Amino acid sequence: SCCSRTNSMCDHWSSKVMMFLVSQLALDTHHWTWMNHLVIWGSLVFYIIFSLLWGGVIWPFLNYQTMYYVFMQMLSTGPAWLGITLLLTVSLLPDVVKKVISRQLWPTAADRVQEMLRDKAANVTIGSENNVQTLLEA
Repeated sequence: SCCSRTNSMCDHWSSKVMMFLVSQLALDTHHWTWMNHLVIWGSLVFYIIFSLLWGGVIWPFLNYQTMYYVFMQMLSTGPAWLGITLLLTVSLLPDVVKKVISRQLWPTAADRVQEMLRDKAANVTIGSENNVQTLLEA
């Protein structure tokens, strides 16, 4: 089993999967509100605090833990950070490429409006008083 008491491989993978899931949620979020930030980044912070508690770094008097200081040992190694970086890059790159290509080849109505506003904004002088009004009227 990957989660045996002598092997910290399970903690390595659970951390990588957690970071991947949070990154995937952040990538798929189209409209950011304070609630989105709270839930997405809060879940990552909660996972880190829970891992520190479970590993005995913050709460050292729990003697029955099987993951004693595993999380801190994992975060102090280069291969763990390399694995996290590679996993995030390799797993999120296809989604990013797909989104970029689909936006260029098959833009939605919202994409077309954004492009139109971006083109109009390039033609508006920076110092004008009513930039927004000028964009909407043009």
